[in-house]
Amino acid sequence: MEYKLPVSSLAIQLELNDLHCERGERVLMQNVNHCLEGGQGLRIAGANGSGKTTLLRMVSGLTTDFSGDIRWNGRSTRELGALFRSQLCYLGHAPGVKAALTPIENLQWWQATNGSSAATSGGVKIGDAQQADHLLERALATFGLVSYSHTPCARLSAGQQRRVALARLVLSQHALWVLDEPFTAIDQDGVVVLEEMFDQHLLRGGMIVLTTHQPLRSERMLTLDLDAHRAKAGGMNGARSL
Repeated sequence: MEYKLPVSSLAIQLELNDLHCERGERVLMQNVNHCLEGGQGLRIAGANGSGKTTLLRMVSGLTTDFSGDIRWNGRSTRELGALFRSQLCYLGHAPGVKAALTPIENLQWWQATNGSSAATSGGVKIGDAQQADHLLERALATFGLVSYSHTPCARLSAGQQRRVALARLVLSQHALWVLDEPFTAIDQDGVVVLEEMFDQHLLRGGMIVLTTHQPLRSERMLTLDLDAHRAKAGGMNGARSL
């Protein structure tokens, strides 16, 4: 199945420059340097407690207690602020769905609050209610949620709630996806769907930064190992092709 995901019309670049972060008296990470281009993904690896989620939150602007600089297309993300955040889709480790709402209601709410950063998604104009409904149907179908679209999320399994969260990616018009353990509670069919979506997003010039214990088959995904940045100083970026 082909997923009509958004394409950035301009080349994009994300730079991590000499990042250093401490928690209490412990150095969580240091000397983290890497440059990611559009069409590439980056898997953040490392032992538990190495700072994988913290780095995702740093990239997303949710954590600012660190030194160094993160740059988007040559400009500091601290300076860009909301303009940068409007170009990224962050999905945390928790599904982040409203339990009292149904899957379609959760997606409608997310679409209304996150779908205005670009004019179209997959060639569909968001402002048209009928077309927006078509996008919602496609998001539900992609993750096998059609039969549960009007069931309160409180009655869904952990895996189904995770699928509701991931269905936002079908609606996303953002160039950068930042995903914390997206494969959690997902069965093998869901893994295949998600990896196909990753491939399509990268092929269309998008960018992905994620954490996962799931082996990734895409040659477009690199790995940044935070274990190499915990105790010793140095300039290596620790990135390698899978």
